[in-house]
Amino acid sequence: MTTQDTDVLVQLIGKRHDCLSQLHALSQQQLELIDAGEISELLHVLSSKQQWLTTLAQIERGLDPFRDQRPEDRRWRSEADRQRCGLLIAECDAMFRDVMMQEKHSETKLCAYRDEAALRLQGAHTAGAARGAYVADRVRPLGQLDLSSEL
Repeated sequence: MTTQDTDVLVQLIGKRHDCLSQLHALSQQQLELIDAGEISELLHVLSSKQQWLTTLAQIERGLDPFRDQRPEDRRWRSEADRQRCGLLIAECDAMFRDVMMQEKHSETKLCAYRDEAALRLQGAHTAGAARGAYVADRVRPLGQLDLSSEL
């Protein structure tokens, strides 16, 4: 492995770090919007997140050739570059775990929000059906009593 290869690795790890920082911030914003019930704003955040996830996938494909390499075989320009790259990787891993945790938390909150909305809709449907039955009883023509007799 050449120093140019490790230069590429450092550049890709830097991009991965920047991308995960953006995803982390958007995930926090997503949780806040779910708590506030701001669904239209949430959709904008989710759209932004999708773009960053696409970027992250591209970066990860760029990192694929480095995955099977042994770290001790890499040739660094300096020890500082090696340490900086290691620090960025550790921060990336921590951010990725945090983003995944936030995603699970968001999913749980959205499921609860969905279930609550379904209960409210069911209640509204039940109330509408009861009202419809009540109105139908009032509109029904009154029966007639036949008092005629045949003698």
